[in-house]
Amino acid sequence: MLDNSVVKQYIYKNDHRLKDIRQSLRVNANQAEKVLWRFIRRKQLGYKFRRQFSIRNKVADFCSEELELIIEL
Repeated sequence: MLDNSVVKQYIYKNDHRLKDIRQSLRVNANQAEKVLWRFIRRKQLGYKFRRQFSIRNKVADFCSEELELIIEL
């Protein structure tokens, strides 16, 4: 059992060097990305998803650390 005093550490961290690319991808999202984001944002499925999240030197369309899932459209 996990100790409640343990601070959650994220496995992945957004690379600040890719910030402009991530923002551009969010602004210029295609229709499929917009529709999917509408259904998975704000833990509507019970899990937190991040949009345009960088992992190493790549940018994933959607990422859920809890599920260890990456979605690319």
